[in-house]
Amino acid sequence: MTEQSQNRDVENYENYEPQGSEIDLLEILFNIFQRFWIVIMVTVVFALVTAVYTFFFVTPLYKSVATVYVITKQNADMITNTDLQTSTSIVNDVLVLVKSRPIIEETLNDVDIEGVDYKTLYNAIDVESPEDTRFMNITVTFPDAYQAEQLVNALARISVEQMEDVLDVKSASIVEEGSIPVTPSSPNLLMNTVLGGVVGFLLACAVIALLVVTNDRIRSADDMERTLRLHCLGAIPEGKDFKSAAEREQEKKEVKERKARAKEKKKKDRKQAGKK
Repeated sequence: MTEQSQNRDVENYENYEPQGSEIDLLEILFNIFQRFWIVIMVTVVFALVTAVYTFFFVTPLYKSVATVYVITKQNADMITNTDLQTSTSIVNDVLVLVKSRPIIEETLNDVDIEGVDYKTLYNAIDVESPEDTRFMNITVTFPDAYQAEQLVNALARISVEQMEDVLDVKSASIVEEGSIPVTPSSPNLLMNTVLGGVVGFLLACAVIALLVVTNDRIRSADDMERTLRLHCLGAIPEGKDFKSAAEREQEKKEVKERKARAKEKKKKDRKQAGKK
């Protein structure tokens, strides 16, 4: 290395100011690929743990749906456009009425399920109406499929009775009663397992990336030039083939001794051959 280059290195080192570490995406991807077996192992463990937890510890829930048709009639013999418009607007009031305390408490008294109170049933009820229709879907989500069917049908029947008394709805009827659900609506074992695997995969990659970013050790000549702005003058080899100066001197001494012994042996052999 020339004197000018040495002076430039010294000047760079003296003017060196620590900077924030640069994120090398290729290095991060290389480290993730290098430890891919760890990523796969963590992914599988998270997926299995999620599947076991979902299967054994998450309570399955069943949904039963009843459909109610709401219509108001000014004339008992025919339905006018005014009746249809009025029925569409009154559906919003019906949605609130279904989840009112009197209807829920009457439903609980009718079905009589032990351990179920007003708040529990209120949270289990979902009422919706498709846009611009007079149909209303009442859904009850419950841990027991048979009880879910009982609750939704009692709720729909009592709601229709209360509509006539409270909202003066003259022609509300149950179009479809709730049925006993065969399969649970939640949890979804397959989806939860996949999500658990995805979380494990992302977590493993994030940990590896964090270890790479926070590792500020100088591991190569490129790291030294990039971090300290100094050129590499030489490198000390590593491995089994590298030997210290003392070891090399010892080897040379042993070689000389072997050569001397071999030479001495040859002399003895010649003398013995001459005597014969």
